[in-house]
Amino acid sequence: MEIRRRPGRRPLVAAAAVAALLTTGLSVVPAPAAEQTSAGKNTSAGSGTSLSPNAARTKAKKSGRPVEIQSLRDERSTTVANPDGTFTTSEYVQPVRTRVDGKWTDIDTTLVRRKNGTLVPKAALTAMSFSGGGDSAFATIEKDGRSLALDWPGRLPKPKLDGSTATYPNVLDGVDLKVTASAEGFSHVLVVKNAKAAADPELAKLRLPLDTTSVQLTETGDGGLTATDTGSGGAVFEAPQPVMWDSSHAKEADAPAAGSGDEDTQTPPRAPRWPASAWTSPRTR
Repeated sequence: MEIRRRPGRRPLVAAAAVAALLTTGLSVVPAPAAEQTSAGKNTSAGSGTSLSPNAARTKAKKSGRPVEIQSLRDERSTTVANPDGTFTTSEYVQPVRTRVDGKWTDIDTTLVRRKNGTLVPKAALTAMSFSGGGDSAFATIEKDGRSLALDWPGRLPKPKLDGSTATYPNVLDGVDLKVTASAEGFSHVLVVKNAKAAADPELAKLRLPLDTTSVQLTETGDGGLTATDTGSGGAVFEAPQPVMWDSSHAKEADAPAAGSGDEDTQTPPRAPRWPASAWTSPRTR
């Protein structure tokens, strides 16, 4: 990973076949999918009107069912009053809900197209948008007025949408760019489809222009990147060092190998428990 500056441009991030990036240090098991999808649906008895803890406990005792205390609900936890008078808080490693127009909504990273042509997830914790094609930034992430945008050095084709993923076909000969939304950020993966594409000099040392607002990029000791607030100095976005490996042998997916034949180029997870990695905003407590 190298960071370069040039006149009129924010830091330029360069890496061999740059890929998606994940917050450093989050090597814990995510909440099971079934648990996440039901987090806001299976704990509230009655109309769902927000109750005080004492009122919820009384209602739970009368109904014989747990009653959610909605005033204690947040992105990663659900608290209920139990019929026996106790309280239970369920916490999730990944966010299960977010506020949309002031109301709690289940996380839904399915991409939809806005009137201006850009793509956004239906309901995510972190604001982000993807290019609808053309020469705009292919992915932008924002938080409290700070932003980071990755550009593609050329004109992007119109993407094909599949759930939370936008695929830009043949951004280089034989190479697709896939960008995927998650609850807190995005991942991007270069899919190198054949040996000829892998030998393309343009892929050998791909440079992605990177624009920032109110954050400063620094390289970490392990080759990753941190975007810190220009005022407070606190981390706003993080990403580890990008890596390349050969995925032509599915059973050997955990063994990275650079420079082999047919290959997908992407950032592998830092721990086997994580899926694709992503630019995300560090969790604050």
